[in-house]
Amino acid sequence: MITVATVIGLLINFVGIDPIKALIVTAVLNGVVAVPLIAIIAVISSNEKVMGEHRSGWLSKTFFG
Repeated sequence: MITVATVIGLLINFVGIDPIKALIVTAVLNGVVAVPLIAIIAVISSNEKVMGEHRSGWLSKTFFG
């Protein structure tokens, strides 16, 4: 996995993509994708069918949905 990431980094460097702009775009995409993922995790964690006795309690439901 580290080798693949290194090769991708080298390819980005040779193609001419600005690494700072790439980091900014990646951060924005991460911020956009994180919101629905957290919502899905909150719904799944409070589902008794899925989590059984380990589902979210009232405190986490109060703060996170």
